[in-house]
Amino acid sequence: MKPYPFFLYVLLFHSALFGQTVQISYYLNTFPEVRLQEGEARYQQEADYNWYTYQLEYSKGISELKNDDFSVYLERKLETVDSVMNANGRFDKNYYSRVPNQNILDAKAKYIYKDHLNTKFHTVIIQDGKPIHVADDFLMMEFEMREEVKEILGYTCRKAVVKRQGKEVIYWFTEDLGFAVNPDLREGIPGVVLEIQGFTYHCLAFQVQNSTNTRLISPPQWSGPVYSYPEGLKILSKRKPSVTQK
Repeated sequence: MKPYPFFLYVLLFHSALFGQTVQISYYLNTFPEVRLQEGEARYQQEADYNWYTYQLEYSKGISELKNDDFSVYLERKLETVDSVMNANGRFDKNYYSRVPNQNILDAKAKYIYKDHLNTKFHTVIIQDGKPIHVADDFLMMEFEMREEVKEILGYTCRKAVVKRQGKEVIYWFTEDLGFAVNPDLREGIPGVVLEIQGFTYHCLAFQVQNSTNTRLISPPQWSGPVYSYPEGLKILSKRKPSVTQK
């Protein structure tokens, strides 16, 4: 169901606090939680090395999400492999293949620009080392509100549930900040999403910073073609399968 109609979602931004800039830092772990439930120590170790960080900035109805500099993950490669060899007493080729390399980092890279007042977004997806630039109208989610609440970073958060491919994805969001934004590509949740619990990933905010110094977040300027979202997906389907935006 849609407990918040689309026009109310847009209205929220016209009444937002435009004299503020908010920066939110997120951890994202794309390790399948089902493997952790199997209880093998090497799965837990792999999950511990699979946290990546992203920064979201919101100002004057515009938000921009970027990944941090992932090159630091390449520097820990040997340490990771050594620890696996010591734990298992042998060289684990399957584990080694999942240690971060540039192709893996490209797949985890994110850039999402959103114009919330005009409900437009821009994003780039890197596939096989090549960028696909996409611009389109907002992708809106249908969700169900639940009664549970919890606190994240001092903010009271409500629970919304989205059904995807027969599974539940849980969004914890706060209305305390006066606007709505989601680190996912999609929108529609009526607040700032501070945690996402998916079947194959977990996103969690670890810092929220407010500033009275506002800045203009400009839309990206790309050379070459810019595709609609369906066109971008069509191009991806013709390339080697990889991780795309969630």
